Amino acid sequence: MALDIPLLAEICEVAGAPGYERRIRDIVLREVTPLVDEVRVDNMGNVTAIKKGRERKKVMVGAHMDEISFIVTHIDDDGFLRFHTLGGFDPKTLTAQRVIVHGKKDLVGVMGSKPIHVMTREERTKPPGSPTISSTWEWSKRRWRSIFRSVM
Repeated sequence: MALDIPLLAEICEVAGAPGYERRIRDIVLREVTPLVDEVRVDNMGNVTAIKKGRERKKVMVGAHMDEISFIVTHIDDDGFLRFHTLGGFDPKTLTAQRVIVHGKKDLVGVMGSKPIHVMTREERTKPPGSPTISSTWEWSKRRWRSIFRSVM
């Protein structure tokens, strides 16, 4: 069986924040339904697919549908976003990572943290915390808010 690159790309590109897995669930259901005898979605959104076999042996395959995600909590006057996490992650792995900010339209940004030369003495001694999101464009606070209004 050959690797289905377009399907893999579709799965990797669809948003699936914890608690907001509908889009990825739709792909899972579309792909698994023709291959199984029974499909159920419970009240929590979990998908259970059953393929009946001829033997007494059973196999279970499990996977997460959600992904590491964040929710914007503040937009500062310079257009930087502050956020809280949805799910667990290691903050050290986020700096310089590409992110997509979902709103009326998707915007690509990059995770960053305050450069050491502009940190206060106290900030330099603290362990690394969550980075901030800096957009690849110059965005004013008012412009960010107009984008987020559609999803809040």
